Amino acid sequence: MGRKKGKGDDGGAGEDRAAKLGKCKALEKLKAGQLHTITVENVAELFDVLDETERGELTIDEISILKSIPDLKFTQEDIDGLVEDCTKNYDGDEKEPRITKDALYGAFHQGTLVERAVMEELGAGPKSFDVGTCTRDELLEFLEHEDETMDALCSLPITMLAFVLFFVLVQEHLAIGNAYSMQSAIFDEIDGEGKPFIGTYIHDVPSFWVWMTSSFVGAHFKSSKDKLKQYPVPGRFVVYNQMIGGMQLVKTQSNIATDCGQGDILGPFYDTLGPSMCQKGGESNTTSEFLAYHMQSDELIGHLTYLDNLNWVDMNTRNLDFTCLYYNAHLGAFTDFHLTFDWFSSGQVYIQFGMETWVANPYGGKIWLLKST
Repeated sequence: MGRKKGKGDDGGAGEDRAAKLGKCKALEKLKAGQLHTITVENVAELFDVLDETERGELTIDEISILKSIPDLKFTQEDIDGLVEDCTKNYDGDEKEPRITKDALYGAFHQGTLVERAVMEELGAGPKSFDVGTCTRDELLEFLEHEDETMDALCSLPITMLAFVLFFVLVQEHLAIGNAYSMQSAIFDEIDGEGKPFIGTYIHDVPSFWVWMTSSFVGAHFKSSKDKLKQYPVPGRFVVYNQMIGGMQLVKTQSNIATDCGQGDILGPFYDTLGPSMCQKGGESNTTSEFLAYHMQSDELIGHLTYLDNLNWVDMNTRNLDFTCLYYNAHLGAFTDFHLTFDWFSSGQVYIQFGMETWVANPYGGKIWLLKST
């Protein structure tokens, strides 16, 4: 009986089975994971190469030859699954099952090989890990993480030292306790001097001038002979705070009244004397008055009365700022003082205090502080 030629068999006597298997289209597609493209002809070609006895059926040993092909990476588990898929409908001897072409074709399209290919495509196939190697990106990521961690760790002591030094410098430069006590004394003296009291009495221009010629002068300028017994140093405020030069009054006012823009009907109802004009609008200017620390109380009251008669604060006045620099040698500190009167268009007089204190000689006797900075 002559040898039957299978598809792909060129009849060359020197070509072994491994070479023939390497040319099988079915195995090429299997390696590429393209099982769905394997045709009946491809399976027949593979089957003929494996069926050297030409019985038309394959044994388990013959199908197991696929495990010897390196590129396929078949394990014994894969072979067992393939055999099971090929023989699940086999009706012959169960001890020595045989595999037909149709069964092999069905296993390539519906069996465990298909499941394996899908899982590998999804990234859930068998994985191998090498703890001794890594990719370049993994190495760079590790080095970057290590650098950031070490940088943060090494800089922590310096950061903590700088944080503590910051608080030390703030305390030594600003002397917060002294600043608070000095500002509180100044505020309490101005707010508590009366009657009349600044917080409850001043509500318009006339009441402002009454407070100026009484409580203001009485608190700041104790230069009269009857007060020099308790306050022997001219210009002292709250006993130990010396006015530097005196007090400056800075007035901001509108240049002229402007049109209210209320129309010809409503305008005369508001401005009954003139052509419907409103104060505090348009451009502004500033003027100043200086009250020297050594001036006598009678002189100051006379000057303030003169300003009142001059109508120095009128309906065009927007705000008035009292500014003065105090020095307290006991605390070794300066305080920049501001007392502001805002004359709102609603008629309200808004009074606010503003003070800033700093150490006169922050480095005196503190050479270590100079070295640290």
